[in-house]
Amino acid sequence: MVDDLVLNGVGSIWIGVESLFSDLQKRQGRDVKEVFDDLHEHGISTVGSWIGGWDFHDKENIQEDLEYFISLKPTRTQLFPLYPPPGTSLYERLVSEGRLPEISLAKTYFGRTSGSQFGFPDWKKNFTEEEIAAIVDSGHRRLYEHAGPSVMRELRVHLNGYDYCMDSPYEILSEQRSELHKAHCLNAYPLLRVCEFFAPNEKVSKDIRSMRQDYHRLFGEPTIQQEVMSNYAFLKGCIAKMTGVIGQQPPSEEAFKRYEYDRKPKDPNQLPYTVGYPHKDERYDYEKRDYDNEMRLLDRVIEILEQGKPLDQADESVQRINEVFANLEVIGSLSKLVEKTGDSIGLSNGWLRSEVLKSLKTETVYARDAAVKS
Repeated sequence: MVDDLVLNGVGSIWIGVESLFSDLQKRQGRDVKEVFDDLHEHGISTVGSWIGGWDFHDKENIQEDLEYFISLKPTRTQLFPLYPPPGTSLYERLVSEGRLPEISLAKTYFGRTSGSQFGFPDWKKNFTEEEIAAIVDSGHRRLYEHAGPSVMRELRVHLNGYDYCMDSPYEILSEQRSELHKAHCLNAYPLLRVCEFFAPNEKVSKDIRSMRQDYHRLFGEPTIQQEVMSNYAFLKGCIAKMTGVIGQQPPSEEAFKRYEYDRKPKDPNQLPYTVGYPHKDERYDYEKRDYDNEMRLLDRVIEILEQGKPLDQADESVQRINEVFANLEVIGSLSKLVEKTGDSIGLSNGWLRSEVLKSLKTETVYARDAAVKS
């Protein structure tokens, strides 16, 4: 069956696991873990979804349920608290049982039918909304600690897929689909070093080393471009770790775009539309220019190395990036030290950082005011 999926070009499948203990009809049949493993071995990635807060969940079996989901090693995930949107059978049942007030869909944010912010009581049998949210958050961390980052889980699937396709008697797989898997592996290679360095434990590190060995077996040694981009990814990872300890703005997003179509373009090779930005984001524009400059510098480094020329005789900007790359081990050790220091003062969890920093600021102001008063 999975062979047929591959032959028909399926590259990713969303599987709603929802719960180990669910009696949903879609859970009948083949063992879910066998399905996930079979898909991954054939080069098909998965999006696994899990829901917490069912009536059958209690404080103990919900942990068993979540642990089972984590053991599936889905490539990507959606972990979510159970919500009863108006119009569903779940919502109607909860209303009939008096556990949820009847509300207008037009006046309710989709998926948010409980919680103090809407004035509704907690309707789950054995949990508050805050308890379920904490369990869901823990699931992301536990999956990362068990199976590693999603980019590495994706790489493993594509390594498997390339291996499978190259052994296939079908040309459409050995000559065409294999190239798709290969392209992903080549693009993902620069992330191996940084992911292994910051792996949460030895198990994940070992898994990543195994991927590196399989990569070399299948594709040989990395190119100069891959090595340079590997150094760049490692450097950016170290910077992110260090800046994250003291709090960091969320990633900027490209501003809203408006497409204006020209029904009669003058040039047949010209795009039939222009792109406008009604509300420009200066921070995004600055970071985009900064990134573009970094890419141009890296292209210059790659060009010089591919020509066999020494970097220490290049222009100053290239020499400076070469000096940084030569000290990546030191930078990596420093980033781990900064992160460890952050852990020791309670700055290890990103969602806590802003609150911790606020409390530190409050204590500082209080101490200063007390000194003034005395």
